[in-house]
Amino acid sequence: MTIAKLKRWLIFAFLITFTLVSVVACKASSNGSSPLGIFAVDPSQRYLEVKELLEKQMWKQANTEISEIALSVAGRSNEGWFDANSIKEFPCSDLYYIDQLMMKHSQGRFGLTAQREVYQELEQQGLQKNENEEIIFQHFAEAVGWIKDGEFIAYPDLFFNLDQAPKGHLPVKIPRRALRTSFKSRDGSPDVPRNYTALMRRLEICEP
Repeated sequence: MTIAKLKRWLIFAFLITFTLVSVVACKASSNGSSPLGIFAVDPSQRYLEVKELLEKQMWKQANTEISEIALSVAGRSNEGWFDANSIKEFPCSDLYYIDQLMMKHSQGRFGLTAQREVYQELEQQGLQKNENEEIIFQHFAEAVGWIKDGEFIAYPDLFFNLDQAPKGHLPVKIPRRALRTSFKSRDGSPDVPRNYTALMRRLEICEP
C-alpha cells in the first residue's frame, strides 16, 4: 500500500470514529446526561475536605460542607435552596460522587441511594406516587427521622452517627451560615418538598 493510500485510509478511519462518537454523544445528551458519561468531569478535588471528614466519621461537618458545595455548584448559594431547574441541571459527576462517598463511609445507611431505597419501601407499603408531593415528602421525612411528633427536628438535634440515625437520615440540606430555624432557606421561605421527586429522578439519570 502506498503512503498516499495509507493516509486516505487513516483519514477515513478517523472520520468514521468521529461520526460514531458524535452519535453516542447526541444520544447521551438527549437523555439528559453528559456526552462522555458522569465521569466527564472529575469533581473529587472539590470534596477533599468532605472525604477527610467522612473518614473521621464527622457526619455533621461533612453534611454541612456537602450542602455548601452543592449549592455553590448549582449557583444557588445566595438562595440557600434548589429550584427545579438547578436540580435538573445539577452535574451528574457531583451527584454520583457525593452519593458514593456517603454510601461508602456509612456502609450504605446514608446517601441519596439510601434515601431512594427508603422512598421505594414507602411505595411498597402503599404510598401513592400520584399523591401531593408535600404529603409524600412528609411521609418520607418521618421515615428518615427528620420529623418527630409532627414537627421538623432542629438541625443540631438530628442524628449525626450511624448507631442512632435511621436509614437515609443524611444528607439533609442545611447551609453552614446564618443561625435560623431548621429547614428554613436563606431567603426566609420554608424548605418544604423542594422538588424531592425531581432529585430522585436526577439520581436515576446520573447512574452509570
